Amino acid sequence: MIKPKTFVGLLRPLLLISSISHVIAQEPKEGATVWDYAPDFPKDKFPPYPSVLNPDGSKIDVKNLRGTKLFGWKGCEPDDQKAIASAFDDFHKLVSLSEVSSSIDWNDQAAKDFFGAASGRNQIPDDRRKQIQQIFEASRQMYQLYWDWEPPWLSWKFLWIEVRCSGGDNSGDPDDICGDKKPDNPECPPPGGPPQGGTVQLEAYSDPAEKYSRITFCNKFFNELKSLGEAMDYGKKQPRDVQNNLETWNSRARCFLHEATHLDYFMDAPAKNPYISDLSFSYRDRNGVQKVEGYGPYNCKVLRNYIKAGKAGYYTQRNAETFAYFATAKYVQKEIGRYPDLPNPGSTKPTGPPKDAKGNPVAAEDTDENEAGLDEDLIGTEQLDNPNKDFSVPGCPDKFGGDIVIDDSPPPEDTPEHGSAGSVYGKFCDAVGGDQKKELKWTVDASGNEKSPSRRRRKRTPPPDPDAYGSYSFELDWAPKESSAGCNRDCKDAYGVIANSPCGHQGGQQNGMTASGSVDVGCGTYSYKITGEKVPEPEGPPKPFLSARYCFPSDVFGEHGDIQEEWQSQYTGLACAGSALATIKKDDPSTFINWHTTTNDVPDNYTISWKPNCESSVTEMNVYKPLEDNDADCLSMMQGNYRECSNGGIGGSISAGCVVYEFKASLEGSP
Repeated sequence: MIKPKTFVGLLRPLLLISSISHVIAQEPKEGATVWDYAPDFPKDKFPPYPSVLNPDGSKIDVKNLRGTKLFGWKGCEPDDQKAIASAFDDFHKLVSLSEVSSSIDWNDQAAKDFFGAASGRNQIPDDRRKQIQQIFEASRQMYQLYWDWEPPWLSWKFLWIEVRCSGGDNSGDPDDICGDKKPDNPECPPPGGPPQGGTVQLEAYSDPAEKYSRITFCNKFFNELKSLGEAMDYGKKQPRDVQNNLETWNSRARCFLHEATHLDYFMDAPAKNPYISDLSFSYRDRNGVQKVEGYGPYNCKVLRNYIKAGKAGYYTQRNAETFAYFATAKYVQKEIGRYPDLPNPGSTKPTGPPKDAKGNPVAAEDTDENEAGLDEDLIGTEQLDNPNKDFSVPGCPDKFGGDIVIDDSPPPEDTPEHGSAGSVYGKFCDAVGGDQKKELKWTVDASGNEKSPSRRRRKRTPPPDPDAYGSYSFELDWAPKESSAGCNRDCKDAYGVIANSPCGHQGGQQNGMTASGSVDVGCGTYSYKITGEKVPEPEGPPKPFLSARYCFPSDVFGEHGDIQEEWQSQYTGLACAGSALATIKKDDPSTFINWHTTTNDVPDNYTISWKPNCESSVTEMNVYKPLEDNDADCLSMMQGNYRECSNGGIGGSISAGCVVYEFKASLEGSP
């Protein structure tokens, strides 16, 4: 992952003495260089860009190499290669502006238009501002990070991006995701069709889950978009009212930045930042309800107008185009001396919570399609329609792969979807109450109504149409613990976590629930089972998957000193040292790992162990990278237990299957 230099400087000496392998099982080699972990680029049609060679053909010394290199070039012709290389250079120009990469002015109109309010009760909180800023900083570092900041077996993946073209010999887009082979095809790739008025043809799309991150460029990128320089030259020749429309300044650099934010590895998602998707939503104008994706400046600003208490910046920071057009707006502002504030949606806002690219709720509690958000802190007071609905935007999601999925017991054919989870568990959670003190077990129907007592066992979660699932029963169970530990989540939040976890992404369209699931919230466990004729029995123990993160209640360890992120990051390197060669085994405590220390009277305690009584399809797991289908590793999980918990830095835990990764500011339980 791209990391700030100060962070890498702390961690690098520790990694040099360890045997950690990064992301994919790349074992350290004695005397290895970055070239031992590089792709086989000499076989490519074009050399890497920027070049890795000196004028005499020798490799540039690694100490003088900077930035991620583009390689591959399948399907690309010479003009395509030049256009992509130029777009990469121009992308760097966008994100290198200090007002973009390092010091966003949240009171600036562009920031308020694209990300959210700067003041008042709906202002973007500091932690989200920090994450938004980190995305731009990570994008900037893609182009100029020094190659020798980390050992080659750690750094290899952020040094390369595979690029392809859909045209040429057609080898670059064999599945026709771009839609260039069948431009009249009305269907998008799974999971759904294009929005109203859309086209299936894309500008580009990304695959963040490949061995190397990959971007495929479509014909639309080359044929309909200008270079950044061409866009500036064109825009400066236009009348003032045309210049004020941000659509005038659209460019390939904007497209490259959009795709870069989808590359989870570079954006450090989900360890440090949330996944960035292409959000979809609906809004009303004079022509009725418009179903759209968050593409183009008008739709980005409509998305920004979805105001929900406590969620300022939450949705905008998860939409790729928002980052791309904000950076474009700031670049244009510098070029012409004013902010191009059009198009302006005024008070136009989504009619319900935005969805991700798969059509799933973005936030766990987003269940009501008619929840139109608050009528405050909007961009304007008057609803303004999109003045240019013919503005070209891609009509299909352009990010593929990278999601966490498990495959234990298959859901029935007519499986409920998790989008309406609240209709199943809402009344049960109301009965649990805010204090969560008493045990409760309900069997409910698909609308959440309690059924008469019957045989316990088996339940499930969410359906969009309760009448379609009358044959199912949903057994909801709250089992509080006797200990005095505080509750990390309330009932609805806990079931929302399950619905948005791998348990809630099953079936052909990833919208069904597995037959059972549970989540530990510290003070107890919420669980569910589904009963019905078509619900299959699990075929053995489940395959390992990444759990939701548990964060300790902020007061559980009593008073403590200030827990510094720098120290926690450094100690994480020591706790994970050698983990690439270590294995945790079921029922074998000798394989468990505990590393702890105390600095300035603040304890740092790291434990990796097999969860007691936990059954899995495997009986041992690699410590550093435990999951085959997920990039989560020891470093990111342990650091996430600090960064992702808003509890004063005292830590939390996350499980990869049965293996628990715990960091806590307490030596309780340490040997």
